[in-house]
Amino acid sequence: MLSRCHCVLLLQLLTVIAGSFPSVKVNLHDAATLPCTQTCSGLVTWTLYHKPHDILAQCNQTSCQSEEGFHMSHDQYLKGDLSLTITDADYTKRSLYTCACKGQEICDVSLQIEACNSSVQIKPGEPLVLDLLISESVEVIYNSTGTDASSSGQICTVAGHSLKCKPEYTRRVSLISAVELQGTTTSDSGVYSIRDTKHEEIIQTYTVTVEGKCGYSMDNDERAYLEEIKHLENWCQENNLLLNVSKTKELIVDCSKKQERHYQPVRISGTTVERVDSFRYLGVHISQDLSWSRHTSSLAKKARQRLYHLRRLRDFRLPSKVLRNFYTCTIESILTGNITVWFGNSTKQDRQALQRVVRSAERITHSELPDLQTTYYKRCQTKARKIVKDPTHPNNRLFSLLSGLYLLTILCVFVCVAEVQPCPDQSSTVTVLMVLLALTGAGLVAAVLVIVQLRKQISRSRKEVESMFSRQLLYFTGQTNSHYLRGYELPALGTLPVEEYQRSLQHMQE
Repeated sequence: MLSRCHCVLLLQLLTVIAGSFPSVKVNLHDAATLPCTQTCSGLVTWTLYHKPHDILAQCNQTSCQSEEGFHMSHDQYLKGDLSLTITDADYTKRSLYTCACKGQEICDVSLQIEACNSSVQIKPGEPLVLDLLISESVEVIYNSTGTDASSSGQICTVAGHSLKCKPEYTRRVSLISAVELQGTTTSDSGVYSIRDTKHEEIIQTYTVTVEGKCGYSMDNDERAYLEEIKHLENWCQENNLLLNVSKTKELIVDCSKKQERHYQPVRISGTTVERVDSFRYLGVHISQDLSWSRHTSSLAKKARQRLYHLRRLRDFRLPSKVLRNFYTCTIESILTGNITVWFGNSTKQDRQALQRVVRSAERITHSELPDLQTTYYKRCQTKARKIVKDPTHPNNRLFSLLSGLYLLTILCVFVCVAEVQPCPDQSSTVTVLMVLLALTGAGLVAAVLVIVQLRKQISRSRKEVESMFSRQLLYFTGQTNSHYLRGYELPALGTLPVEEYQRSLQHMQE
């Protein structure tokens, strides 16, 4: 009984000592100075409390040495100031630091980071993105600002790439590089806090307001938009950067049908920024109506100019192989540049205009050339394979296997033709089917239907089977143009109605 009392007293003593350490709290990415004003005539070292052998900085009578991100001043050391400066304080540097003189501890200072506070205004239906500043386990806590306080509390937990949410948030929340809440409504307004479960502290809070209709500005108020530009201008000045106003353009995407509103001009350093209805970004023309007609017209015009050189090479009687290589390098490269971004949402007329260039090249080279639709399929397949093979890719989790009979049918066909080899005999096929049925949980009726479907699909080549997968991907890339500006933010298949998915497949096949 006496030994138990001694243990309790020891734990309480350690708690009191840990809580008595002085602490320094700074904003994220600011410089932090850990003070220590003791006098030392010998070697001074700074280490982490739990890693006493890893020296971060040290000084003696002749010089100072520091690891990257840490700094000690030799002049201050000679004056009796043994402070350690952390040049860029982030959440990985939160810890208890120890300063030792000739191996004896003389100072202990704790570094803490102030919680980041952000105000977010979005419109109903827009996604709410909550950035994760650390890789450790965190939880998302929601506090409603409305009358419904029952919805407040923890809504999700994040541990690495694992995301767990309350049932009412499971379908709405996704984890890519940040936590994203889809389909926001006015009832989602409130304070969202990101809490570090290891250190038991709030690291970031978002005060979210969901209101208004379409566009960035709220109720014809452009102040938030203009203030954001002002913040950018101030940041550039503070970091010795100069904005080239003559090359800066403003493009307004107005979602209203009438589009009669007059917007205030944007001014940077006293100069008005030119307002345009389209601009070229990374080789792609982006229009204010989010259509791709101007981009495809530009591609067609440039490609037709290159056809002249192809005809001249034909007049010199060069072989068809050389002509095809010239077409691939100088014309096809223009027509297919960033094709996965714009081709899916281009109009039928725009696609036909580009395809006429390909047909003209075929007549010149006297050979068959790949059409743009096929190239688009292949590029999408390549992109999908890279995402699936890379578990660290933010969109890796968006590609999941289909369930049920449709998945089983595709798998069986793929087993037979993936290597472009004859299918196995009937007994081997049945064996494969039974294994797949056991994995998917399908019944005997499904097995019969799959065998019938397998007989119909048995002659398909690898290219046709992969096209079946690509059409599923094309449905995702064929969403509204806003997805292209945000980069492969595709919805999960399970969130789409079956009828809508089937209609989209039928439309693409046509």
